[in-house]
Amino acid sequence: MVRDCFLLHARSLIKFYRDRNNRPTDIVLSDFSVPSIVTSLDTCLEKYEKPIEIHLLHLPDWRDVDYRSHTRQRGTTVRPNWGSNVSVIAGKLIDECLKHASANGANWQSPFTKFYIATAGRYRDKSSSWPTELCEKSDVEGYLKDLRL
Repeated sequence: MVRDCFLLHARSLIKFYRDRNNRPTDIVLSDFSVPSIVTSLDTCLEKYEKPIEIHLLHLPDWRDVDYRSHTRQRGTTVRPNWGSNVSVIAGKLIDECLKHASANGANWQSPFTKFYIATAGRYRDKSSSWPTELCEKSDVEGYLKDLRL
């Protein structure tokens, strides 16, 4: 259940950072005037996005072994070993994507940097402190208002 929760949130972040094929109402990286992530990182995240959608959010009939063993259409997306991929996905999202946003965020550089430092610190050490201005919605709104964002 914890892994599935992580993967659901990871998919949202992958779609945010990849900034492709989203609904017009989706908030994406370019909304913050941050340049696109590098192609190699985009390609790496892409290989996780579709398998998360297929194996976690949908129940396609080709998941059934009997279905796959007949002449009917076979599924093309192999179920990844999520246990070995979770830390890779987290590392990519924190150490590459969020770090990229914090380094290239124009007006948003300060809050993205604060968020990156707090997130990376908490990911590596669960007892790491979290900035009070990034806790409650009202605190975040006040912090962003002080930054004129």
